[in-house]
Amino acid sequence: MDFRAFYSGNARQFLATRQLAFAELEEVVKRQYADAQLALISSSPVHGIANAASDIDLICVTDGRQSDQSMASQIYHNEHHMEVVAFAREEVDNAFSQLATDAHKTTAQKLVAFKQWDKQQAVSRKYLERLVCAVSTDQSLPYLDSQKDLSSIWSAAAFDDFRQSACFSVLAWRSGEYRAAAAYACNAALFLMNATLASHGWVNSNRKWTLLRWERALNRYGMLADDGLARAIGQLWQRAYPACGNGLQGADLMRLCELTQLAEQTFACEAAYAELLPGIERSAASRFLPGVDFVLTDNQQATLLTHLDVPELRSTRPIDLAEQSREEAAYFLRAARAGLVSFSLKDQHPMQGAHA
Repeated sequence: MDFRAFYSGNARQFLATRQLAFAELEEVVKRQYADAQLALISSSPVHGIANAASDIDLICVTDGRQSDQSMASQIYHNEHHMEVVAFAREEVDNAFSQLATDAHKTTAQKLVAFKQWDKQQAVSRKYLERLVCAVSTDQSLPYLDSQKDLSSIWSAAAFDDFRQSACFSVLAWRSGEYRAAAAYACNAALFLMNATLASHGWVNSNRKWTLLRWERALNRYGMLADDGLARAIGQLWQRAYPACGNGLQGADLMRLCELTQLAEQTFACEAAYAELLPGIERSAASRFLPGVDFVLTDNQQATLLTHLDVPELRSTRPIDLAEQSREEAAYFLRAARAGLVSFSLKDQHPMQGAHA
């Protein structure tokens, strides 16, 4: 897909419907930041998914240090609501340099970099993503060359979210929480849609647009091959969404397990997740009531956890989690919800620092 033509064409069409010109956007930006070197439009307008209520999100790049913690200015221009955020050129250059470095790391290292990004970079993940697809007022896309690096990391992060949701769905079903299992399965489907789109270059982390983007990628843009993975994702969504009312069926749970295996093969991350062996540090819990432990987590949240001697998890594959007993599944589900055990490669040691 020609993303340069896609983003620039969408931006032109959006501005035409709003009866605005690129020159007007530049004027708005320069009224806020006189030293703006670049003025860009981004977010839903360039993705072709904006509606009548959508704001106009603008980014400017200056020679000075103007980011101010990425606080956006709220502006009304001819009845159009606009947001303008500024970054220094040095901050933007540093962000894209780090992105290029992180894109060549292992899956687990990419996920750690993704998780820590906002703490280490002036340009947050949200705005980095927007910069890549942003169209400048001269109708160029100055940062689109970083799309491949962005796709590499963002697709890995979305896939990790998918896999976590799949694990939660299986544990919920084994615990007898069939409606919760359906809700987690819906999350899994949406995350895998997002991961698949990102792997093809179309990166947008706003989940409210996932279904619309998926439908257009399949039926309008021809971006995705109608292969086994795409069909399996669609089938899971079609089964899981209605099941939120009456509970996920066992056959659909097995479809989710099979989809996870297929997705791991497609994304070439079977080996990485095979090494994920999460455990609960029992020494971090103290007896509270008979059969109940009290645990204080790293973020100072207290939780009560059933005291149960369970074997360590030897696998986080959903098909293997489905073999847990109801009691064991409920125990791991409660621990996972409390943040005491993680099915993410970003958190291989979630209990470090937790205490009773």
